[in-house]
Amino acid sequence: MWTRAFNLLAGLFMATGSAALLSQEPVPVNPEHPGRLPDVFLGRCIAPQIGCWFPGAREVLEPGGFKSPLDALGRSGAFDLLCVSSRSTHNESDSDSSIQFLQQAAEYAEEKYGVRLVLDAEIRLSRKSFFKAHPECSQERLQLVERLQSRGQKLEIDLKVGALSDHYTHNYRYEVLGCRLIKVWSYQKDAAEMVDAASVRDITAEVERFTADSSRCEIVLSGEKAWEDRFVCIAVAFAFLYPDVHSDEALHFEGELIAEHQQINAAGFIKDEWGFPPSYTWAREKDEYWFSPAMVRRYAMISGGRDLADDCFLMYCSQTGRARERTQAIDRMNRMNQARLLEFEKQVYESSKKYWGPHAFIGTHPTWYPYPGKNEFRKNGLMWWPHPRDYAQTDEVTPFCCRTGMAKAAAQPVWYNEYYQTRPSYYIYEHWTCLLAGGRVNIHPFYPKSEAPDEEGDFRILPILRGGADRIRSRTRLLNFMMEAPLQCPVAVVFGHWGVMNWTYPQYFDSLQAAITLCNELARRGYPADLIPSSEIHTVGVDGKKRWFMAEDGRMQYGRQPYEWVFFYGVTESDQADIDSLWRLGDNGETRRAILPPAMDQSAWARRVTEDLQRHGIQPQTAWVESQDRWKGSMYRPPMSGLARFADGTLLWASGSQEEPRGKTIRLDKATVFANDGRQTFLISAEAVGVLACRFDQEDGLVALAASDLKFFRAGGMNIETADRPTDVALWKDDAGVWQGVFQAEKNVLPVGLKAAAEKWYFLKK
Repeated sequence: MWTRAFNLLAGLFMATGSAALLSQEPVPVNPEHPGRLPDVFLGRCIAPQIGCWFPGAREVLEPGGFKSPLDALGRSGAFDLLCVSSRSTHNESDSDSSIQFLQQAAEYAEEKYGVRLVLDAEIRLSRKSFFKAHPECSQERLQLVERLQSRGQKLEIDLKVGALSDHYTHNYRYEVLGCRLIKVWSYQKDAAEMVDAASVRDITAEVERFTADSSRCEIVLSGEKAWEDRFVCIAVAFAFLYPDVHSDEALHFEGELIAEHQQINAAGFIKDEWGFPPSYTWAREKDEYWFSPAMVRRYAMISGGRDLADDCFLMYCSQTGRARERTQAIDRMNRMNQARLLEFEKQVYESSKKYWGPHAFIGTHPTWYPYPGKNEFRKNGLMWWPHPRDYAQTDEVTPFCCRTGMAKAAAQPVWYNEYYQTRPSYYIYEHWTCLLAGGRVNIHPFYPKSEAPDEEGDFRILPILRGGADRIRSRTRLLNFMMEAPLQCPVAVVFGHWGVMNWTYPQYFDSLQAAITLCNELARRGYPADLIPSSEIHTVGVDGKKRWFMAEDGRMQYGRQPYEWVFFYGVTESDQADIDSLWRLGDNGETRRAILPPAMDQSAWARRVTEDLQRHGIQPQTAWVESQDRWKGSMYRPPMSGLARFADGTLLWASGSQEEPRGKTIRLDKATVFANDGRQTFLISAEAVGVLACRFDQEDGLVALAASDLKFFRAGGMNIETADRPTDVALWKDDAGVWQGVFQAEKNVLPVGLKAAAEKWYFLKK
């Protein structure tokens, strides 16, 4: 009797429990903050929504000054991470007030809104402390000046340089701290205006007087030994209020600076536009070179004892019989400087992972100007590709072929572009076009400030969201649950990295511009191409794996992208070894290769490759168009609406416009869509708004889906009907083949039409 009663009670309990279980609400993807994306979900890294916050001195120094801006940005729901940078002279990043501010702000933002801060507290923001500890470790710039000295006459030369400035300085510029005379040479020139190498003499001892007051100096050169008219070149090193990049003290100081911030509950750390001080004149004259005692020692060590000042003179003035030596000196300097800058970047990456965990976010972008041109060569040696990041990051109007190429090398498929402009419409354009190239936008407030909105509390960022960016970000963030690969780019254009930066070659820089033009020509035909430097043949990613390798199917692969074609352009002696290594990688493989001639017709080559890809069944994407927002030359990018293809087979439709910034209806009525390689055909019926993405397996079965305001979807064995309640949704099969689902809504009520689509549903608050 008791056994029977127990069984009845147990059965009643189980029935009641099962019913309760079935009626339970879906679990929030982020239980503490249901509207925020988690770093990791079900083993997947989820790309965050990012923005910038630049607190001023008043906000930092005023108790609780962080609350008002964080309340505004937190309530917007548009950000999971905020890259915070306070660039005030009143509180450097290592000051007690700054650290306390960041600590309190980080706790407040995460506890109240689930928003986490990425800290910008690097060495350029702690210059006072650095120079107090290491007054001798300033970055110098060697100024070379050529004059003609008449026979027997004294020569007087006045030199003056100004302070340098960039986005980190404001009213605390990289002031000139002083200068020192390095060397003086005399020489003759031949009929071709080339320095006669045999005539070069060190005449530093003939300087009668050298006087200096920080940014200005006067040199008086004796004429006693000027027995004939002669040319002279004077080298003066000006020191700036900028840490010496090659000094051990600078690297060690920044390492301690990062460690000092580990007490803050942050999401990660920032190294933004890192490199040598900003400079714009060298690209025209080649008469300025970075310099310092530490740099002189390092150069001597890697060159077998050569003198850096002498080689700078050689780089500046071509000398008879020394052409190859000059080319090698330029390459050596460029390689040395880039390698040193990457040491700082690697330290930031490794320290961030050490202090804030394996999923720490490392920001932001290495791009400075942001075009891969002459100013960038000198700033950072074009270290855009090898710099360590989990997510590739660029800024402003970086060419899209650079963005996609950098994304292939990164650990995660999504890339970010930090973007600013003066009106919301520009941000709408940036969001939609980046999306169709696999990117997202790191929102920078309105800039210039003169065009900022006047409303109190807008913080120059809320009007951007109200203008439509808020809903675009809401619509697109569910893609981050199912996207596993970057944009499909079947062609790689490899440029000679060191050769394009070496002005001894006739094609100096021009070959890089030509390579970008070729990428544009391919993209406007529906086949985006990745731009990659030849030096990447040696690079190992943050995962410890070589970026270039031979894929299992016999194609040459860079990061996550196998290529149908690899082009080599701008091949010089400087890059020949790298090009040869990369070429050999493709021997006996399936990838077609070509070394392009210097005077190539980009349009003709693009047409030839397009025809070849079509013959091989490679499917095009929506053709890219000329950008509406650019600085330098022509740039092509996706339109605001169209179809994009991704390397894992994902198909993404986006539909945006300035008239309907939050997205237009996407409707497919038994649409026949080919797989990337043309070997499969999918019959798709669907309706959504703004965004629709899906991926199929080799048997044509659906394995992933994401859509905004989805009304229905019928393809690959999946049938979803939610016309009565259009919903933002993401679905995917996990590694065990089990369907997982996330839906986004105001309330945690799963639409009936979705219940059968996944075994487990999760909720993300809109």
